[in-house]
Amino acid sequence: MVRHLLVTNDFPPKIGGIQNYLWELWRRLPADDVVVHTTPHDGAEAWDAAQDFTVVRSREPWLLPQPMLVRRVNQLAESYDAEVVIIDPAVPAGLIGPHLDRPYGVVLHGAEVTIPGRVPGTRRLLNRVLA
Repeated sequence: MVRHLLVTNDFPPKIGGIQNYLWELWRRLPADDVVVHTTPHDGAEAWDAAQDFTVVRSREPWLLPQPMLVRRVNQLAESYDAEVVIIDPAVPAGLIGPHLDRPYGVVLHGAEVTIPGRVPGTRRLLNRVLA
């Protein structure tokens, strides 16, 4: 298994379908190969302590595609020897991908694939992430 860093705004204990989806996938991976960087949420300290893998919470309420996030993700990837960074959602968070020091992938959910063709500007943004 390739050691990787998941970067997402949507991870438990925050409640929601995408949060549960990501947790169900990542909890099944070898814990030594997984690090999750996500946002703060009520109850996160106890929830994180109960996980077999490492969870690193940001101080900011949202992970936005800014130079500061690029630097932080590069530092975390280096610190945890991550070979690849996985980003969710593809837009807007995935916009940091082309600026990272490591290979990256994105998690795409149904609407994130179909919406860009219908909402002005989003196709261009998704193309930048996937290029």
